[in-house]
Amino acid sequence: MTCSKRIGLLLLLAAPVLAQSQQNVFKDVPDEPGLPRVLLIGDSISMGYTQPVRALLAGKANVHRIPENGGPTSRGVEKLDQWLGTGHWDVIHFNFGLHDLRIMETGTYQVSLADYEANLRKIVARLKATGARLIWATTTPVPDAKLSPPRRSADVPLFNRAALKIMQENGVVIDDLFALAEPQLASIQRPANVHYTNAGYEVLARQVAASILKQLESPRPRKYGYGSPDVLKWVDPDHSDAGNLKFKTFYSNTVKQDVSYMIYLPPDYEQNKEARYPVLYQLPASGGTPRRDGPQVTVRIDKAIRAHRIAPMILVTVNGLGGNTMYCDTRDGLYPLETVIIKDLIPHIDATYRTIASREGRGVNGFSMGGFGAAHLGFKYPDVFGVDSIMAPPLIEPGLTGLPAQAWSRLFPSAMDSDMEYWKGNDPFELAARNADKLRDRTFIRIVAHDESGHWLAPQCEKLHKILAEHMVQHEYCLLLNVKAHNPVWCMDTLGDAAFSFFSSSVMTQKPGQHPGGAGPGRMPPSGKARPPQAPANAPAVGQDGWEHLPDGSSGKAAEFRGVGGTPITAYIRKPAGSGPFPVIVWMHGGRDSRQATIAMGRSQRSPFEDVVKQGWAIYSADYRHEEKIGIYPIEFEDTVKAVETARALPFVDPRRVGYMGQSHGAQVGTRVISRVDLSGAVIMAPAAMDFIEIKRAMKAGVKLVPILSTMLADLERQYGAPMEEIAKNPAKYGYSSGITEAGRVRCPVLVENARDDDNSPPSVVDAWIKALRAAGKQVERYEPDHGGHGFYFRDLPESKEAARQAVVFFQKCFEQ
Repeated sequence: MTCSKRIGLLLLLAAPVLAQSQQNVFKDVPDEPGLPRVLLIGDSISMGYTQPVRALLAGKANVHRIPENGGPTSRGVEKLDQWLGTGHWDVIHFNFGLHDLRIMETGTYQVSLADYEANLRKIVARLKATGARLIWATTTPVPDAKLSPPRRSADVPLFNRAALKIMQENGVVIDDLFALAEPQLASIQRPANVHYTNAGYEVLARQVAASILKQLESPRPRKYGYGSPDVLKWVDPDHSDAGNLKFKTFYSNTVKQDVSYMIYLPPDYEQNKEARYPVLYQLPASGGTPRRDGPQVTVRIDKAIRAHRIAPMILVTVNGLGGNTMYCDTRDGLYPLETVIIKDLIPHIDATYRTIASREGRGVNGFSMGGFGAAHLGFKYPDVFGVDSIMAPPLIEPGLTGLPAQAWSRLFPSAMDSDMEYWKGNDPFELAARNADKLRDRTFIRIVAHDESGHWLAPQCEKLHKILAEHMVQHEYCLLLNVKAHNPVWCMDTLGDAAFSFFSSSVMTQKPGQHPGGAGPGRMPPSGKARPPQAPANAPAVGQDGWEHLPDGSSGKAAEFRGVGGTPITAYIRKPAGSGPFPVIVWMHGGRDSRQATIAMGRSQRSPFEDVVKQGWAIYSADYRHEEKIGIYPIEFEDTVKAVETARALPFVDPRRVGYMGQSHGAQVGTRVISRVDLSGAVIMAPAAMDFIEIKRAMKAGVKLVPILSTMLADLERQYGAPMEEIAKNPAKYGYSSGITEAGRVRCPVLVENARDDDNSPPSVVDAWIKALRAAGKQVERYEPDHGGHGFYFRDLPESKEAARQAVVFFQKCFEQ
């Protein structure tokens, strides 16, 4: 039986339909399992045909409607998220217009035609994001009569034409209720009324039900591929190599067939049979393949390795099936790409090649959809990947407009089968927050964003950066302002060697696990003797004395200093060429203890570190002792004094010229260190959690702050047994101290760098500290950009460059005194 015959038979059997029961229209309808879900959105006309439509589609679909009169489009924009809820919708039948064209006492429409169009565009974008099939119902006729409230019959076609244009642009199916009703108004519409008789509502309901059933029964287009239906191949039809990038296959137990990939081996792989190498998994962009996208990566990596600018590595380019899976297992089970990568590909690579077979020697990198995949896989599997490079990811989610909304409307119904809960289980934003404890201090994370005409990609990357910052997860965030198009080559050329040295440098700072059969991380090797941490085999430019020779001509080396009680704490020493004596900057990172952050920052080739080294100054990057919880630990102040004293005693350092730089937690620590040890000067960058008396005042004033500050405040008030308002009356009585209470004891000039929109380091708190310093006669300078947020001094922004410049000028003056 054809679809049209089935529809006709259904409508014949359904007549006559029960009369509309107004009190039951808004009643919640329990779903019958296994049936598709339909949502009706509209005004009182849709309320009239709701019950007949339910009767007509009984046993065919679960028909719901919004729990009120939808009213004008302005109400739709306001309440659409509430109406949609979190459930999955297969079809949404919607209408607005009758209330918009209502004539007000001023003689104008309730919603102007221009606003009607703008509102409809917002509504359509949001509805498309659900992945449901959409049906637009034209506004039904208004009779030529005196109506209350007033409406004009001639306005209906005007509003319908505006709506039809928007629906056609967005591929929305049209249910032309106006054309259905107009020829038979006399028999189906109430006299001098926009509403319909019971029989009239049944007429409308038949067409509404038919339009819905047609969408439910028509096959969906193939969902996953770009171009031809057979594009999604587990084995790429192109088996050719691309220079050093070789085509390979392996058998996947997950999909019970061969799967292809391409692999690059470093130049000395065959010669050095004992060496083991880190592996970088490269994820192609949307629609890309290893053969198309891989060479532009391997050419740059191979060139840098041969020039000894980055460490040797293995590169595996993954068959991403065109990218429309978003590197997840598709909800329908057809393409379990995520499982193939994690459960099949990675074990195959570790078993076949000489890899560092642990998370510390394994990274993931991708651009565009590959960047989304890198975020998704890296955050979801922190025990698999130790390095996560996320480049220009389209971090789509519901509620966006323009191109991202179009991408969402294509990808959400395909990869996620329009299941919002399944989406949340794979959403990078959700995963970053959920797995923060496993990412913090363990995973090297880099986010690279660029500017573009739609200006949506960078703000979404900024959102991810803020989520990681709120959860104190160390990471790098780089915004490439000079890259204005979504082009991987332009991004890689802008980053230069840093595009991939990020991976090799990160791996060098971690303790690699042993290959299968040997000792894993934290275990004893077969000999029973602890094996010391080692860098990857054949790491370049490391002298016999253990000093690394860095690209800018400086040298660096991991080290330790002894904190209070002799506790060993990690540090990294970096010095310019020559024998000195050099001024030295003691650097303290943000977040909690992190050996990785300490060494990576000491070795960094980015501003402000490169600015310091260019001046011929040494860097002493120091860590904190291990603590499980974010908090204020006074012993860290004394430990950091020990770090300063250790740096001052280095044989190539000028002990009279020692400066301090700290960011976030390191800045908060710095506000206390500068009252405990002599320094030439200190640059304090965004001192988070500096004074909780002032933080409490900021909260009460309604200042938006990161949630961790509320948690820390509550912990401190429990610890002191009093609210901060009471402690503020007599801090000494409670043993409370902060950078503000110690301002009078500061022993060096200070430069404070803090953005006005920083929700980790509230400007009002910084203002109070600076006021206390100046009241005590201390020398204070300040750089306070309006924008940039927490960590602006590490980004590729004009404010970042200015922060580094001012820091250098400040220290130049301090070192000359």
